[in-house]
Order: sequence, then C-alpha cells, then structure tokens
Amino acid sequence: MSVRHASRLLLPAVLLVAVVMALHAVIMASAGLELHYEEAQYWLWSTRPDWSYYSKGPLVAWLIATATAALGHGEAQVRLFAWLAHGLFLLAVYGFARDLWGRGDAALWALALAAVTPVHFLLGSVMTTDVFLFLFWTLALWAAYRALVGQRPRAWYAMGGAVGVGALAKLSIGLLPVATALAMLMRPGWRRHYLTRQPWLAALLALLLMAPMVGWNAAHDWVMVRHEGGHVAADGLDWRGLAEFVAGQFIVLSPLLLGTMAAVLWRPAAASGPRLVWLISVGVLAFFVVKAMTGKVQANWPAMAYIGGLVLLAGEAVRRGPRFRAWLGVVMAAAVLQSLAILYVPLRAAFEAPDPLKALRGWRAPIAALAEHTAGADFLLTPNYHLASRLAFYLPGDLPVYLGGDGGRRHNQFDLWPGPGRHLGSSALYVADRDRLPVAIADAFARCAALGPVPAAEPRLYAWRCHGFEGETWAPPTGY
Repeated sequence: MSVRHASRLLLPAVLLVAVVMALHAVIMASAGLELHYEEAQYWLWSTRPDWSYYSKGPLVAWLIATATAALGHGEAQVRLFAWLAHGLFLLAVYGFARDLWGRGDAALWALALAAVTPVHFLLGSVMTTDVFLFLFWTLALWAAYRALVGQRPRAWYAMGGAVGVGALAKLSIGLLPVATALAMLMRPGWRRHYLTRQPWLAALLALLLMAPMVGWNAAHDWVMVRHEGGHVAADGLDWRGLAEFVAGQFIVLSPLLLGTMAAVLWRPAAASGPRLVWLISVGVLAFFVVKAMTGKVQANWPAMAYIGGLVLLAGEAVRRGPRFRAWLGVVMAAAVLQSLAILYVPLRAAFEAPDPLKALRGWRAPIAALAEHTAGADFLLTPNYHLASRLAFYLPGDLPVYLGGDGGRRHNQFDLWPGPGRHLGSSALYVADRDRLPVAIADAFARCAALGPVPAAEPRLYAWRCHGFEGETWAPPTGY
C-alpha cells in the first residue's frame, strides 16, 4: 500500500474516533446512566488528593480532580477524561495495527473492531480504571513489538513508561511484562534481549513511576497488596466459576466476535510480529482461565487480553478477502446491537432480559428526595461505601459521610480516613437500602427515630434521624 493511500485512511480514522468520543456523552445522557458507585467512589477520592488509595492507584482520582476543578461538579466532568482516554486508546490500536501489518486498511479495521467491541466501548463510557488500562496496555504491547520484532531497543523505555503510568490506574497491567518475558523465551532472537540493558532499565523506569504509590502503600500497611491478594488467592477447583467466566466472555465480547476470534486465531501465525502478539495475548487470557478455575473472575478482567486479538483479526480482514470482510461487517453490526440492547431499556424489555446496568440507574431521584431530611444533620452514616459514595456525590451541600453499623464488611478507603469521632454530641442521618436500623447504630446515639422509606421509586432508601452521637460502637471490618 502506498504512503499516500495509507495517509488518506488516517482522516476517516480520526473522524471515527471523534464520533465515538461524542457518542459517549450522547449515550450517557440518552440512556439515563448515572454514576456507578465505583465512579462516585473515585470522585470522592479526588476530593482528597493523595499518592494512592485503598484499592487503586491515584491516576483516575487525579484526573477527576483536574476536570472538576476546571469545569465544576457533574457526571460529564467526572467522565470527561475517560472519553478522552478511550479516543486515545482507539488511536493507539490504529497505530499499532498499522505498524504491525504495514497497511492503513488493516489499521482501520482494527480501530473499527475496537470501537464496537461491547466491553471496550462500554467501559470507555464510564470513569473507571479499565479504559486507562486499555490505553496503556496497547501502548506497552506496541512498544514490546517494536523492541523485539522491530529491533528498536529504545522502545523498551516506552514500554516501561506505559507500564509505570498504567499501574497508577490498575495493577493488572503488570501481567503484560510478565507475559512478554515468558514469550521472549520462545525465540533465540528474543531471548538475547535478556542480556541487554534496555529491558532492565525500562523495568527500573516503571518502578520509579510507581514509587510514590508504593511508598504510600508501605505507609498504610500495604492495603492495596492485601486487597489484590484477595483477588488472586485460590479457593480450590471451581468448575462452575469457569463456566460462568466463559459465559461472561460471550456477553462482554459478543458471541459472534468471540467465535470468530476463536475460529480464526486458534493458532499463532508464522511471522514473528503476529506470533509475539498472539503469545502475549493468549498467555494473559490463559492466566484468567486458570484463575477462574479456582476463584471468582469478573467478566471484564481479561478485556485487555483481547486487544491483541482484535489487531490480529484486522490483519486477517485484509488477507482473507471480501467474503471474510463482509462477515466481519456482520460481526461488528451484531456487536453494536448488543451494546444498544445493554444500554437501552426498550431493547432489553423486548427480549425480557435483565438490566446489566442497573447499578447506573435510578439513584439520583431517591437521593434528591432524601435531601429534605438532611436539615439539622451534622453528618451522614451509611453501611457501605457504595451508598456512601453516591450520597456524597448526589446530595447537595457538603455533609461529611462515614460508614457505620456493618461490622462484617471488608476494608475500604473510608477506613483510611478519619471517622465520625469529631462529631460527638451531634446529630446524624443514617441512610440504608434496607429497612433495618443496626443495633450498633442505635447504641451509638442517645436516640434514633425512623423517617421511613424515601418517597421515590426503586432503589428504595430508608432513613433514621439520630441525636446525641456517643462514639463508634460497631465492630471493625474483618477482611480486605
């Protein structure tokens, strides 16, 4: 393909990325998607800037703080950098595929596939750590290809930088250098890189970028390590967990796309570039398959492993001819319809399917109805960080929110912040999603009176006004 023709394909690629980024804002509003509790939690973190947090690094909180400082309070402000990161992710996929295949049309296919894959598109719409993992994973994988196959030693530093910054969002990016190190054992030309300084200096660069986060965790009893340890710990052989994991992959990736990838990419190509991408991607996916045999694996966790598969599938699109490209068109159309079915209630209702985005709907109204009961309250108490984060974001004013009453919960960020001890003698509003006042809350106050259910549709909230706070009486959290 000529340079002129490849350059002509860059313009539609950029336009497609711009359209996808705009669609995020349109869809969030039209589908009525409020903040997920994780997004609300990260927003709450952003109000207290730090070098790290209980379960994740500081990158997402820093970006939310930047957006809200510049543009004010709101859902779109919280999500702005996620939409930008998703656009950059698509451009990185385009650049990687163009470098790997040497063809602009293959790059455009890779971009289109990544744009319509449900898990990558939907997680690019919300402000969680995943979209930043996708971006830095792609950049790091591309750099590994340039270093090992393109024989560009300085690309190791790009990989180290991408892994280091990506770790500030999500530690699972660490699977990429591990998989790369294992893939390097497969060929003598790759193994010799172990004897050069660049990979080791790149690893040092990644560690230096992570140093503030590591230092914070060292000062906080390694809470992130303890939390992540709960994800990787084995609970014994669990075939049901494996079956649920496999079923989940059909949902997040779409059945036709997953089936096509399995049928076309079931074995590595002979060429060194595609083989490297295949080895790394399959190696990471195999890790999650093994993990699913021994414990719970969320369906979205291996989403970054499919990025290499999409790039490889794009190469097949230009190699196999018109019939295969027509089939890929059908696959992508089905993926778009699946995302629409997930996003919009009428489509789901037509198939009598449950709402997978229930956690992103319906909270604004009951919390707004709760606002009239906050007069006279000095602080809020609630049993879990899910509800606490939503209350902090959606309630007007700046009432402090604390956790209390549930002694059987796991640790979270609230346990690293000061508790309600400074409010002795004050009044509080206890809010829960169950019609039950815990004994520990009743014992912590001189008196509590039920306000009944908040007059709004599901999810229903219940509130109690409590007076004369006497101090915490509930048991501490028991796990990580």
